[in-house]
Amino acid sequence: MMFNKFPCVVEPWQPVAEVTTWSSTISFASSPSSCKKHTAFALEDGNGGGATKSGEEFCMISGRHSCTLERLYAWEKKLFDEVKASETIRKEYDQKCRLLANSYARDLKSEAIDRTRASVKDLHSQLLVSIQAVDLISKKIEQLRDDELQPQIVELTHGLVLMWKGMLKCHHAQFITISLAYHAKSSIETVNKTSYMQALMQLYDEVCCFGSSFAKWIDSHKLYAESLNGWLQKCILPSNERSVGRKMVVTHCRALSPPIFALFQGWLVGMGSLPSKGLLDAIRSLASVLHDELLNERKMHKDGREGEGSKLLESRLSIIQTSLKCLFDQLAKVSEAAIKVFEDV
Repeated sequence: MMFNKFPCVVEPWQPVAEVTTWSSTISFASSPSSCKKHTAFALEDGNGGGATKSGEEFCMISGRHSCTLERLYAWEKKLFDEVKASETIRKEYDQKCRLLANSYARDLKSEAIDRTRASVKDLHSQLLVSIQAVDLISKKIEQLRDDELQPQIVELTHGLVLMWKGMLKCHHAQFITISLAYHAKSSIETVNKTSYMQALMQLYDEVCCFGSSFAKWIDSHKLYAESLNGWLQKCILPSNERSVGRKMVVTHCRALSPPIFALFQGWLVGMGSLPSKGLLDAIRSLASVLHDELLNERKMHKDGREGEGSKLLESRLSIIQTSLKCLFDQLAKVSEAAIKVFEDV
């Protein structure tokens, strides 16, 4: 959705209406309930009748996270446009101030000086209005960040703790099951070769898919945390810009950082400490073992050696079992580490 530029006016309350609403029908109120059915980006017409057909999305107690991020993005874009406009006004204002100083120095006619002085006053008023608009937008972004985003992130981390605790319980059970499978196996002579090959191929496909999905999940999770942390760091005013003699137009900044800053920094550090490499190596190792077993079975079928003794098959199954135990052990370690990460943040 496009934004209208602020009009260049002197009255401070006129840009305020532009700041607090960005369309005639959708208001950026802070209430999370305003996002439960649709967002401004999902509307097809100005009457709000074009809600998405995909159905209701899951909404956290603290409000829908995607809606808050969309609203933050919209306000950040509004802030960018206003800061850019204010910089244009400031440059023109500085230019007119120099022209006025030169007019005094050259002792020009009073009419020319009066025109330049009036232009300077008008630009000064516009600059003050633009500075106020930037401040209003900045406070709105801070309000969204502290009142909506932070509670959502806290709720998300609590949910991740519960998720990883459930995963840990599951992986412990899987490890015990595969460990006991060796002692409780049935007679290997009764194994149906066709079913065995199908099971191998299905397991191999699932392991490869799981490895790819887990790697993407880790990358996406890190990118998510890095992106939000990077945005938050831009809210901090560098120390060399805090004490300036001249009033400057700057983005929303506070010397004292809210808790969400420390939360994301701890999140990023914790994600880097996850033993994900060991898990990915275990997945690759299991996939390699299954791939070799598939090739071996196909070669035996081609050579007509399908009736080969059970000792060799038992040995190969033992290798698969060892790889599975290693995989579930690594999954449990990742789960334990993830629980600690999200409990600490």
